[in-house]
Amino acid sequence: MTNTADEHKGPAATYSDRRVMPYRAEQVFDLVADVERYPEFLPMWEEATIVERGRNFYHTDQVVRVGLLRTRFRSKTVLSRPRHIEVISCEGLFRRFSIGWHFAKIPGGKSCQVDCHLVWEVRSPLLHNILQLILVEAGQSIVTAFEQRADELYGEIATAAQTR
Repeated sequence: MTNTADEHKGPAATYSDRRVMPYRAEQVFDLVADVERYPEFLPMWEEATIVERGRNFYHTDQVVRVGLLRTRFRSKTVLSRPRHIEVISCEGLFRRFSIGWHFAKIPGGKSCQVDCHLVWEVRSPLLHNILQLILVEAGQSIVTAFEQRADELYGEIATAAQTR
């Protein structure tokens, strides 16, 4: 007997965003890489615990809530400081989950361009349709939350540096 949920191979839901932030690429990279702080400021993230670290990667157990749906999964994060972070998973309800972050210095060194690309593909066709509808809003709220967190952490430093 075949499991139709596992045979679901509909298109992945994707979302991309590009923002310019008035902070150094290294600062924003460090903020995004600090996964264990996500539950403090990131919508949907309830838990994030690093369970294994390597030189340029770590594995994280995470719990994310989207509306009434709550899911636990393990992800692998690959770090290429200060230019790129890739988060991937194929556990739990995800057939494929990835978030790619790219950080580019803007000439002058006081700001950076941040590109974020999310891909979510779930095993269940029903959940796929639901998540497809909310992915854009979720992606925007994630990127905005990082932007606001950067303002909280680096805003005064950036303001002081610009007035010198």
